[in-house]
Amino acid sequence: MMHMDGDYYDRVPHYFCGDCVHHGAACKRIDHDKIKFARVWFACYDGNQHNGTICSDFIPIWHNPEYEWRGFEKYWEDYVVAWLPYSNTDTLYYFTLHNDTSVRYGVPLMDFVNGTMVDGDTLKAVEKVYYRKTREGFGYKLIREPIGGVKIEENPDAV
Repeated sequence: MMHMDGDYYDRVPHYFCGDCVHHGAACKRIDHDKIKFARVWFACYDGNQHNGTICSDFIPIWHNPEYEWRGFEKYWEDYVVAWLPYSNTDTLYYFTLHNDTSVRYGVPLMDFVNGTMVDGDTLKAVEKVYYRKTREGFGYKLIREPIGGVKIEENPDAV
């Protein structure tokens, strides 16, 4: 991709899922009752998707006067250059399951973007991230476990 002038990329909007016509009950991508976007810190959930990476089904509900929406493919090319550190799409995107914010599951970014992060009843996560109590430091150690997916089962805490 040819790198254009900085002024152009300064005008690329940072859309969020909440800016999409499909946001909420009409979301085509995930069941928000079971799978939720994780923030970069634990014990919270962001229904509007904090880090602002959109999926390929995205259609904006608002118009940015400085940037013409020409479809997802063109936007994605611009977004990768303007917003992703080092234009790196080989990164993980984190989700929580069933309101359990103590564990985050990392899914390859492009699986989220392309709608391939769920296979039947399995979230195609490649990393599980959580804290374990320890007697060192501040009392907790961040654990990153490689995994080969996680079942999206009914909430075990449901009554």
